[in-house]
Amino acid sequence: MLNKQSPIVEKHLNTFCTFGGLFYLLLARIDKKDYIKSKFQAFLTKKTGKKMGRYILSNNVDIVICYDTWSYDLIKFLKNKKNKTKIILDMSSIPLDAIKNIMNENIFSCSEKYSDLSFEACDSLKINYVRKCNYEIQNSDYYFVPSSFSLDKLNGYNISSKKIFVIPYGNYEFENKKNKVNDIVNFIYLGQVSVSKGFHYLLDAIDTIKKPFKLTVIGSEGPFGDILRSNNKIEYLGILPHGEIGKTVSKCDVFISPSLYDSFSFSLTESMNMGLPVIVTENVGAKQYVTNGESGYIVPPMNAKALKNKIEWFIDNKESIMKMGEKSKYDVIDVTWSNYNMALGTAIKEITEDF
Repeated sequence: MLNKQSPIVEKHLNTFCTFGGLFYLLLARIDKKDYIKSKFQAFLTKKTGKKMGRYILSNNVDIVICYDTWSYDLIKFLKNKKNKTKIILDMSSIPLDAIKNIMNENIFSCSEKYSDLSFEACDSLKINYVRKCNYEIQNSDYYFVPSSFSLDKLNGYNISSKKIFVIPYGNYEFENKKNKVNDIVNFIYLGQVSVSKGFHYLLDAIDTIKKPFKLTVIGSEGPFGDILRSNNKIEYLGILPHGEIGKTVSKCDVFISPSLYDSFSFSLTESMNMGLPVIVTENVGAKQYVTNGESGYIVPPMNAKALKNKIEWFIDNKESIMKMGEKSKYDVIDVTWSNYNMALGTAIKEITEDF
C-alpha cells in the first residue's frame, strides 16, 4: 500500500488474518476434494477484505495493489465507502470468463475418453466465483499482467491500454545446466497434472508414437494418477523438493507444456534457462520468449496431432537439441527478478503521476 508522500512500500509489515491464512494453506494440502476449502476461502477473503479496507481508510492510503481472485470483498468495501484509493489488480491468471470459454471449447475438442474429466474441470468454475472475479476487474483502476497473452484476454473488458501494464515475472535460477543428450530422448512435463494444463492431449499424442522415447512427469497427479503409474512410456516422479527439480530437469532433453491456458509459466522459463528446447502451446504466456523453430516450437492448443509431430521431430533430430537448448538459454537471459522490479517500479511511478 502506497501514498503520495512516500511512493515506496512501507518498511513495516502489517499482517491480516495470519492464522486464517495458515489454516487455508493447510486446507489446500489436505482438502483435495474441496469439501470446505472454497467455503473457508470465501470467509477468509471477506474478513481480510474488511480489515484491510478499514486500515486503508484510517491511513489515507492512495494506492493499493490487490491480487486477482482474492480481492472482491476489499474492492467492494472500498467502493461502498466511495473511497478514492486507486486500485491496482495484479492478475496472475487470465480472467475467469476467458478460462470458462477455453474449458468449454476443450469439452468439444478432447477425445471421448477424457470428456468426463473435461466436464468436471469446466463445472468446477462456479458461476458466483466467476461473477466476483469479473467485479474485481470491472472495479479496478489499473492492471498488472505478466504476458501479452494475458493482455489479449482483457480486451473484452473495455479497459484503456494506458491502464494495463505488462510486467513479466522473473526466473528462479537453478545451478544445474544441461550438458548432453540422452540416448533415448527424454521429454519432461513439469507442473500440476490436470485438464487445464492439457495433459490429456499429451497422453493422446504419446499413445500413437511408436519410436522409442521417455516422458518424465513432475507434479501433483490430479485425476491422472492411475494412468501415470501404468503407462510404460511415463516415469512419474510426483512432487519433488525445489532443489531436486533442477537436477532432474537438467538431465532431460525437451520441455513440454500442452497447457490450455497459462498466464506465464515459470516451468517454461526455468527449463529454457537450464538449456532445454521446448514444445509449448500458443496459450502459454511465456511463449513470447520462444523463438519458433530455433529454441523450440509453438503449437496450437488442444491439438494432440501437433504435439505428436513436434515430439517425433525431436526424436528424429536429436542432434539439434543442444544447439536449440543454447538458444533457449539466450532467449530468457533478460527474464530476471531485477528486471521485474524495475518494470514494477516504473509502472507505479507512472500511476502516481497520473493523479
